[in-house]
Amino acid sequence: MEKEILRNCEIITKMNQETQNQMIRTFTKLDISVKVDVFKEQKVIFHKLKNIHFITDNSILTYASFVLAVEVVIKNTNQVNLKAIKLRTKNAKKQNQKREKLLSYWSVIKTLKNEQNYSFREISDYLRKYHRLEVSYSLVYQTWNEIEIINLNKEN
Repeated sequence: MEKEILRNCEIITKMNQETQNQMIRTFTKLDISVKVDVFKEQKVIFHKLKNIHFITDNSILTYASFVLAVEVVIKNTNQVNLKAIKLRTKNAKKQNQKREKLLSYWSVIKTLKNEQNYSFREISDYLRKYHRLEVSYSLVYQTWNEIEIINLNKEN
């Protein structure tokens, strides 16, 4: 059954499985506005495929139209814009990893800020020196404002 599905998808998309997977990986790196464009295109492609492959299961056609829509949108997107989008998501991913590490030390940060009256620069230096965590003071500041503002709003 799985081989039949794979064969149908390869016939419809005219792409092997690795190329299909590459299209899906590329989709995950795209900006939200481009992702929405992919789904707009996917809807159009699905109906065209439904007319041609009317016997094929709708779930297979949905998958195939999605992969083809990603391909179409990538081809229509300016290569400079595409590279910029990929770079932005790569940087955002790195920023999220730092933010997650920062949150794991949140009790330390809160103690330093509230009890020791450390500045955000001093907290950044402290984390670098004692925990080997390289984060900018501005990230500490932004995270502090997000979390503390949420906590203040919940208390009020």
